[in-house]
Amino acid sequence: MPKALSHVALLVHDFDIILPFYTETLGLRQAFRIDEADGSPKLIYLAIAPMHFLELLPSDKVASTLPVEHGYAHICLEVEDIQAYRDRLISLGIAVTEVVTGFTRCKLCWINDPEGNLIELMEFPPDCMQRQASQALFAEDRI
Repeated sequence: MPKALSHVALLVHDFDIILPFYTETLGLRQAFRIDEADGSPKLIYLAIAPMHFLELLPSDKVASTLPVEHGYAHICLEVEDIQAYRDRLISLGIAVTEVVTGFTRCKLCWINDPEGNLIELMEFPPDCMQRQASQALFAEDRI
């Protein structure tokens, strides 16, 4: 079963406008970012709470692979054992992509709900960027 809602991903047209809105106006902290070779963002994770993020993706680079061009791209559910969860979904007749290691060193696969909405499933190993960022950003929240 899923453990938590890990992140919601948004497709962004203008990072120069969007990033200050979420960081300065709403107060989210940048957890990490991965840039393209030209220095433009490939993805930016903003921390909401430990292991809970808003993922910002450049719409001009990823929209062609998604069912939308702007706004909501997908939700991500955290699972404990991604391979076992994938096997369970397959046994229920759900089409699931292969498990791969993502840019952030997490394990992930994808499904669609019955209306075609994209759902990412992730397992977070200790060395993944999400876990490392959460531990660094929210260390003061631990007692």
